[in-house]
Amino acid sequence: MSSETNGTLPRSHNRSNSLYGSSQDDAAVPNFEAFRSVTVSLPTFFRHEPDKLSEEDLFKFIADLKRPSSLTKRLKCIPGNLKLDIAPCTAEEMPAGCLTPELVRLLPVDHDGNRPVKEVLEFPLFEVYVPHYSYRNLLYVYPRSLNLTNRPGSARNIAIKVQLLGAGDSPIKCIFGKSSGPEFLSEAYSSVLYHDKTPVFLDEFKIRLPVNLEDKDQGYHLFFTFYHVSCQKKAEAAGEPTETPVGFTWLPLISMLGGDSMLINGEYNLPVMIEKPPPSYTRVNPEVQLPNTKWVDNHKSIFSLTVKPVSTVHTGDAKLERFMNLCAYIDSARIPMNIGEANIENNLKDAILDLATASHGPLIRFLNVILEKLLRLIVRPPYIHGEMVNVAGAAFDGLVSIVHVVTTFLDAQTDLHGRNSLLLSYIYYHCIVKKYPLSDQEAAKEFYLHSRSASEVAAINHAMTSFERAGSVRGTSDTASSAAGAQLNSKRLPHEEIASQWTLCSGGPREFTLRHGWFCFELIIQCMTQYLTTSQRLHYPRAARFSERFIDDLNTLVRSFIDDIVNSPAREITAFNTSLAFFFHDCLSLLDRTLVFQWIFAYCKRINAKAVTLMEPTPLMSLKLDFLRILSAHEHLFPLNLPFAQSSAWMRSQPASPSPSVSSNNSQGSINSNSPLQNSVEISGAFKQQHFLIGLTLSELFAIFEVPNGALHVKAINVIRNLLSWHDSDPRYALKEARHRLAHLYLPLIGIIMEHLPQLYEFVADAQRKGSHLPAAIQQSVAMAIAGTPTSTADIGRRDNGDAGGQSRRPTLNAEATRHLLACFMWIVKSADEHTLRGWWEALQGQRLAQLLEIFQLTTHCFEYNGPKTLHTRGHTGVQREELKSMLGDAILGSILNRNDLGKRRAGGTLSSQNSVTLGGEGLRYRKDQLWRQAPMTDFESVEAKNEAILEGVLSAEITLTILDSVELIVQVISGQGILQDQLGAAFKVILHALSCSQSVQVYENLFACQRSMVSKFPELLFEAETEYCADLCLRLLSHCSSGIAAVRSQACASLYMLMRQNFEIGNSFSRVKMQVTISLSSLVGTINDLNEDFLRRSLKTILTYADQDAVLKTTSFPEQVRDLIFNLHMILSDTVKMKAYQEDPEMLMDLMYRIAKGYKNSPDLRLTWLANMSQKLGERGLYAEKAQCLVHSAALVSEYLHLLEDKKYLPLGCVSFENLSSNILEESAVSDDLMSPNEEGICTGKIFTEAGLQSLLSQAADAFEAASMFEGVNEIYKIVIPIVETYYDFKQLALIHNRLHEAFLKIDRLNGKRIFGTYFRVGFYGMKFGDLDGEEFVYKEPVITMLPEISHRLETFYAEKFGTAYVEMIKDSNVIKKNLLDPEKCYIQITFVEPYFDRWELRHRPTFFLRNYGLRRFVYSTPFTQDGRSHGDLHEQYKRKTIITTANAFPYVKTRIQVIAREQSVLTPIELAIDDMQKKTEELHCATKHEPPDAKMLQMVLQGCIGTTVNQGPLEIAAVFLSHPHDQPMTALQHKLRLCFKDFSRRCSEALKRNKTLIALDQKEYQRELEKNYQRFHDSIKPMLTYNQEMLAADELENSSTNSTC
Repeated sequence: MSSETNGTLPRSHNRSNSLYGSSQDDAAVPNFEAFRSVTVSLPTFFRHEPDKLSEEDLFKFIADLKRPSSLTKRLKCIPGNLKLDIAPCTAEEMPAGCLTPELVRLLPVDHDGNRPVKEVLEFPLFEVYVPHYSYRNLLYVYPRSLNLTNRPGSARNIAIKVQLLGAGDSPIKCIFGKSSGPEFLSEAYSSVLYHDKTPVFLDEFKIRLPVNLEDKDQGYHLFFTFYHVSCQKKAEAAGEPTETPVGFTWLPLISMLGGDSMLINGEYNLPVMIEKPPPSYTRVNPEVQLPNTKWVDNHKSIFSLTVKPVSTVHTGDAKLERFMNLCAYIDSARIPMNIGEANIENNLKDAILDLATASHGPLIRFLNVILEKLLRLIVRPPYIHGEMVNVAGAAFDGLVSIVHVVTTFLDAQTDLHGRNSLLLSYIYYHCIVKKYPLSDQEAAKEFYLHSRSASEVAAINHAMTSFERAGSVRGTSDTASSAAGAQLNSKRLPHEEIASQWTLCSGGPREFTLRHGWFCFELIIQCMTQYLTTSQRLHYPRAARFSERFIDDLNTLVRSFIDDIVNSPAREITAFNTSLAFFFHDCLSLLDRTLVFQWIFAYCKRINAKAVTLMEPTPLMSLKLDFLRILSAHEHLFPLNLPFAQSSAWMRSQPASPSPSVSSNNSQGSINSNSPLQNSVEISGAFKQQHFLIGLTLSELFAIFEVPNGALHVKAINVIRNLLSWHDSDPRYALKEARHRLAHLYLPLIGIIMEHLPQLYEFVADAQRKGSHLPAAIQQSVAMAIAGTPTSTADIGRRDNGDAGGQSRRPTLNAEATRHLLACFMWIVKSADEHTLRGWWEALQGQRLAQLLEIFQLTTHCFEYNGPKTLHTRGHTGVQREELKSMLGDAILGSILNRNDLGKRRAGGTLSSQNSVTLGGEGLRYRKDQLWRQAPMTDFESVEAKNEAILEGVLSAEITLTILDSVELIVQVISGQGILQDQLGAAFKVILHALSCSQSVQVYENLFACQRSMVSKFPELLFEAETEYCADLCLRLLSHCSSGIAAVRSQACASLYMLMRQNFEIGNSFSRVKMQVTISLSSLVGTINDLNEDFLRRSLKTILTYADQDAVLKTTSFPEQVRDLIFNLHMILSDTVKMKAYQEDPEMLMDLMYRIAKGYKNSPDLRLTWLANMSQKLGERGLYAEKAQCLVHSAALVSEYLHLLEDKKYLPLGCVSFENLSSNILEESAVSDDLMSPNEEGICTGKIFTEAGLQSLLSQAADAFEAASMFEGVNEIYKIVIPIVETYYDFKQLALIHNRLHEAFLKIDRLNGKRIFGTYFRVGFYGMKFGDLDGEEFVYKEPVITMLPEISHRLETFYAEKFGTAYVEMIKDSNVIKKNLLDPEKCYIQITFVEPYFDRWELRHRPTFFLRNYGLRRFVYSTPFTQDGRSHGDLHEQYKRKTIITTANAFPYVKTRIQVIAREQSVLTPIELAIDDMQKKTEELHCATKHEPPDAKMLQMVLQGCIGTTVNQGPLEIAAVFLSHPHDQPMTALQHKLRLCFKDFSRRCSEALKRNKTLIALDQKEYQRELEKNYQRFHDSIKPMLTYNQEMLAADELENSSTNSTC
């Protein structure tokens, strides 16, 4: 913006770009920089003989030129070479002395006498639709062919002479000559065709046409003379003429078509006269045979030619010519007799209506002329003999019809708002009133429309830039009276007449004005601008600038337009709504602004009234938002909103608002309605009256937030963001005072954000889902041992704001929209006056102030600097190279197949975003576009990325420092008011949160200084209240003590030492800080993988140095206590070294963390912290069952301490209440009061050791159980929670709990038999290299559907990388290992698949599938063998060793592998093995038969496996081996048991067949018969083996009664 404009913007040439956006033709400008010089050489020429080769054959020949053919041989080749050099020529390189196609000289003129450069007129292959902007009147004549075969005499060497003859058959010197001759000739000759009576000509003649072609007295026509040219020397020697005329013909330039004259165009076939035509021959067409004349070939058409006019005078279209001619008749007041004065009006109306149906090419070429004539007919209807030809209405209808045709036909040349570039160019550069009167008495006299000159362009530009400087109070009584005189004038001005005709328009033209309303609006604005400029009315009062009739017409139009917008479909009226907004935008600079504001108010009122009645008001509200967006883009929006200075004295003196605030109606903690400050900081009625446009925009933003439409929210936020961005970059508002006033206009936006805080995007939760560089206070609420805030109850100001049900129905804003909204918030806070903010914040209630502080906290995380953008935008997927290789390998081996998808989709609907296998949070294992990297950045892109990263860093620092200033101001406000003391913690939370984010060194220095200041001023906040702030601060300070930046470490060390010192000064002990520092360090080493141990040890040494050199406390116990603390911290860091060594071994890492947690059994806070660390690690791996166990153990530990502190009936009785959840839970039991010291300072005093903390842990455990598909665990969890909630009568929470239980029970029923909880393997380690693991056995719990090769490959790969491939060997069998036979230098791993084992009595207590997969301690695996050492043999020699192992703890547990502590073995003989197999088959049949609902497929699979033809030999062979014996010999007990098993098996087969018969469809009848036949065959075969002598049977039964049992 130039400084000369004094706050205004140039409006003539850049208005379209600034408001509407550039049209598409701007982007179509040729790029000559990309064009390179080209040289074309043509070395081959052929003689073309038309009688032998037609043009069609010639084109075919050119296509086949490189192919040898007989056609090529027939053509005669002419030697020669044509070279064409084609090079771009820019405006800077334009040579001097150029000539246009009309031979008009162009600048720069050549004064050196060089050869001129001629421009060649282009005849494009495809028509270019561009209006004529310069004069051109040329005619190109192309003789084609002549046939003089039937002419008597010699006529072989033919040439043609072309002339343009006028009055008296005198030739006119208007034919362009050749380069070597004069510029213009009166006659021109064609080339001579030798010895050809039917020549074909290829000549071109260019003629400059006279202007007055339609003058009948002149009789302009083309005259052609045909000569025979003698080529013999005898004729020259004898003096005979060389050229002998052999024929004549002519062609009039003007042809009559339906009474209208038109310039000739196209192909013509003319007869040829032998003798020269008689006088006055031009009055008739050569097609008419004149009497007493001789014609060649009996007056046949033997001469053909083509005529192509290129004229800006003659349209070439009959409809356009008719309209032009009628306008010319009226202008000259000479009406032809064939029309008559009585019919001229109807004829003109018909001609106007026919314009829209004219050919598109001529219509667009003469668009400016036609529009000019139509506007003239609208503005000044013609008069004939004193009577007006009333065609204004028809002219307006024709005008809008032409606009519709042009816009529709040239839809590619429209901008984003549907404006055609040609029509727009006409309005801005060609439609101008040439002369306006200077006096009011001449207000409606002569004016006309004409193309503007350079001086007029300058005048309009001056007017556009002078609108806002026009003083509305500079008018005098004279000017006012003059204005009144102008209003009384009976004649109308252009803008008045256009508006009047628009009000009368109806039907189709009315629809066209709605579709292309921008044209009429821009036309009216243009005419108004010219009127004010030329009539010197710029300094009139705005109310007196235009007549009352014009204002009334505009009012009528606006009312009708608003009705159209409200009652029309939004999609169809969008463009018109935008055009109306731009019209109001321009009217703010021309009309009385009160009138325009009334229109805007009426528009908004109608839209709001209509939106209330609609089921889906979103489209209408979107239209209104677009409308306000355009109005708000006014260049003088700031003064339009009356931004008066707001002093504190003014605030105290302002009266109360007469109407309640829009936001205060729904706010619980807004400013008191009687407060005068409300009018300026909330959207009250007084605010909207004083700041009209911004008040409307902010009110609309507030209303849109109430509508559940995310896209509309984003659109509304972008409007505010663009406005503030525009203000910020405007140099007019660079002064501090102007910024204060500007920010004051937008103060209500802060209240709007506070009202809709729950809808903002959760950046903190998003960062925790992705994994943060800090443990985020131990996963936000996993343990809360350090900064624990309960999640079962709502956070202050955030989730308890307003109606929870209403808030939940509103969609949450996306990250980008929230970022823009918070950027606007920070701009207002930074730019606003400090006294204004202080006065406002002093009046806020506590809850509202807490909301404000939470917005600051959210903003800090939103604008956190995360490094260069290249890390996120250039092929970075968040997957490291090694992880990527592992993923691909696992995918090939099948380890991430359906097993991961089944469990995780069952748990949460999609795969976990924390799983490294899942990318993008889309439930996909991997994505092709994320695994394969993009191309590396170019140098330019790299520089751009670096610059963007620098800007991001500067923005982050600026926002954080602004937040610090604001928090300091809030702290001052809180300090001065006792009722707000509770909000000090919320203010301190903002600082803590800023410390947890990535910041620059300068910001960190300010943050640490602010933190130390708050701790010094309010020590009770950390040391006398609950420990959440102290714990969180210790965690942040310790994390920065390990920073790689020395300046940050020194600041963190100083803050941590001051914290210890202040705590000691209060009570001669800093046990609270000591405990929290220990807990924090334990949390850090357990959750941060890249913790720099060396830097942290340096920082601890620095703190120790501070304590030793502190002279004030040197004589106290403080230095000794610091040394003890530092020693304990070093011990924790030593555990860190061990943990780092096992980062790649998750099982060993969990064992180590469990061992550390177990070592802290006497310190519940630390044990809770390490359990939280384990929970986080397990959650990252997707092990939700184990994570749930960690949370249950934590809850049991908290419950145990709560029970000791205060015995409440509704609270659980310590760990005993959790036994149904885990048999391992008694680990958390307290065996004596000495073991626990809950009353000691700093011990068990965190929020986690409260009822709310217990509920938080249980709620998270329920989430983990649900994610693991263990819905029964959810039920057990809520059995503990419900009594607590019932005690406080929290019926809303009870409803949520029971609803969740209802869903869990439905899932249990729906997924009955479809859940898979895990796969178990026994893993034995043998070899000295394993260290403590040597000779140990473990049971590993693996994800569902894990195959033996998968875990075998994983462990072999891991230990091979650790010890070397040559030293690791996998044992393939499950036999007992004899260590003395193993190589002591190698490592051996034995892996065996195991299944849960239950005794028969135990199965009765585990009736469900869940219970048979929960609380597992005993597992079984079998090893087949024979007596001779083989693994497998025949049935009679096959033995099986069954091994039952017992683990130290029950699965699921807090870790995925548990040590084996006991084993027992039993050997099954061959017949016992057969009995076991038959019992299993019988049980499978029974389960399949009794399954509910019936599963036909499963039943048929089991039947086929039992009695199918391919497996009959299995049971039959067992019977044949073990039941085939002489009948006189008694059965053994085992044989008898096997016989009974076969009977039971046969009975179950029969039941299964009957059951299957009721389930099969008609197409399975044959299959059923085949199964029954197989069963009968099996039954008949087995029956003899099952019969037995009854006496022997009785004796056997008596003998073996103790061993008989049923299946």
